[in-house]
Amino acid sequence: YKTSNLMLLQELFSDPRSNVKVPQFLGIKSSDIQKILKKEGLNLEAEWSEILSKTTGTSLSMTLGTALSEKTLPVEFLNASRALAHKIQERFDILSHRRDFEIPELENFIKQASQEQWRLVVRSTGKEDTDKLANAGGNRSELNVSPNFESVLHNIGSVIASYFEEKSLSQRTGCSSDLGNTEGKTIILEEPPRTPKNERTEGIVAM
Repeated sequence: YKTSNLMLLQELFSDPRSNVKVPQFLGIKSSDIQKILKKEGLNLEAEWSEILSKTTGTSLSMTLGTALSEKTLPVEFLNASRALAHKIQERFDILSHRRDFEIPELENFIKQASQEQWRLVVRSTGKEDTDKLANAGGNRSELNVSPNFESVLHNIGSVIASYFEEKSLSQRTGCSSDLGNTEGKTIILEEPPRTPKNERTEGIVAM
């Protein structure tokens, strides 16, 4: 979504004579995020399926229908989701100190950001607004992130965890196909345009 749009914009404004500056960026796929977490002992898909099974019973659509009518999600569901979000953050914090991250492109991007003194933003690039789903602002964005491995990994974890927190879940209750799967949780690293007052504020990490 945001990643695809940035790719299109880069293509459209690739001419060096263009006055439009498209941010540099790096996208990290949902499947890569899940592989990283699985290596750290967290099978995201399995844990989410178990939460849905235990807290919503056999009919997810019925639970969502009740949630929509009552404007609230079941307490057990939210508690289990918060616990999963905490596990996600915990795994990325461990990774941030160990520096064992098997995505060379990310390491290269962080190195470039550090050398060029960018500041980074971590944000979502998954499905947020479609004809069946309205989740604008539902997933966390982290601003002014330092261009170092520890800060970037911590904030990637924060954004991924936000997919399983109350704000995002509440806004996604009307779309059971979205709430019921773990796909689309992607990361993008992006360089925002410079401004005259702060020319070195660059770099966005988004999920």
